[in-house]
Amino acid sequence: MEIARSGNFNLSLRFKMHVKDPNDLAPFIDIMYFQEVTGAPAPGDPYLAGLTLFDIANRNCDWTVADIDAFAEVVASDRGQAWLRTQFDELSELIRTVKAPLPENLHGLFE
Repeated sequence: MEIARSGNFNLSLRFKMHVKDPNDLAPFIDIMYFQEVTGAPAPGDPYLAGLTLFDIANRNCDWTVADIDAFAEVVASDRGQAWLRTQFDELSELIRTVKAPLPENLHGLFE
């Protein structure tokens, strides 16, 4: 969402070309891990796992089969699908309303 709010041209282009419904967001959704912090409330400090929802769905990770299946159940649940729909709607609106500037190297082609 942060990238979309900045009006990123590449994101706008990829979204318009490849995202037609909420499940198409899988390559755009980063998975976060949480590092436990002593004395701090759970879940702790977030950090990128280096995986996307697409990676998990395609078993392109080092998770156990049981963990992948459990995660897939959460994503497929009503709550998971509602969350995906919300992300899709918000991102669609940002892509529609925030104008992405053309990359500098393209300006000469249009002059």
